[in-house]
Amino acid sequence: MSILTIPFTLIGAYVYYYKGSKTNSLKIGLVILIVALILDAIITVPFIEIPYRDSSYLEFFTNPLLLFIALEIIAVVYLFWKFKIKSLL
Repeated sequence: MSILTIPFTLIGAYVYYYKGSKTNSLKIGLVILIVALILDAIITVPFIEIPYRDSSYLEFFTNPLLLFIALEIIAVVYLFWKFKIKSLL
């Protein structure tokens, strides 16, 4: 999952920044993270985690790997901003 997070995050950052925005990368990373967590709560947990893994919302959202993925999303957006967008400014 964490490997697929990188290209999806890069696509989201690319689409956002190349429309001309100059917003801070931390804010954009947090927005992408919040959207991903909302989609996890609506789709992943009830349709995959609970029926197939006999898991729960609490187990899913307290998993330490989720924190790693959250930090990965923010880092990818920041690095994209630093190397692609900041150099254009």
